[in-house]
Amino acid sequence: MTSHRRHQAEERLAAGPAWSNQPEDNDLVFTRPDGTAIPPKRASQMFTRQVDAADLPRIGVHGLRHTWATLALRAGVPIKVVSERIGHADPAVTMQVYAHALEGDDATAAETTAAAIFGDL
Repeated sequence: MTSHRRHQAEERLAAGPAWSNQPEDNDLVFTRPDGTAIPPKRASQMFTRQVDAADLPRIGVHGLRHTWATLALRAGVPIKVVSERIGHADPAVTMQVYAHALEGDDATAAETTAAAIFGDL
């Protein structure tokens, strides 16, 4: 369990029945101390403050999604897995949006297949 999840579990126990009076527990990663959702605008502001405090290049939360998907595809994570993780209903949408991340894959595929057929030449 990560330290964040451990801290959140402690908050949940401390809050008792006051923890999120939502009809269902959505198992949110980032919450207010009572387990309710942080409004998106507030979460973005909090994120930006952390980025600035760490002296990192400015990127929005949505930019993290694009960065993760691009890096995952370049690392060889299957398009279907990336599509599911970022919430696209159809991998074809992911392919259209992230085609730039797969540039050069044709050459890599040819080299990999050639090595499998002919061995290292």
